[in-house]
Amino acid sequence: MRQLPLYPPVSIRGKIVRSLGEAAYELRQYAIEQRDDEARRLVHAIRDIRTVFDAEIAEGRLRAWLIATDNEHAPGTKRAPGTKSVA
Repeated sequence: MRQLPLYPPVSIRGKIVRSLGEAAYELRQYAIEQRDDEARRLVHAIRDIRTVFDAEIAEGRLRAWLIATDNEHAPGTKRAPGTKSVA
């Protein structure tokens, strides 16, 4: 798999990840440590990328997984202390 860039980069296991290849590696380590089957399936989806469309789907699934697992490193979920959501 090519090292397709992630923009913006994400953080997995406390490490800044800038490509889907790096994300697959960090997710695999996370899946092993946490025994997380969903993360393991996501690793396979990333490693099976064949087209640009596959890459877009995998990146979307990665970002959704980060948010859905309430991962402390999910992009866009941290707020400054004392701020309120405008939603």
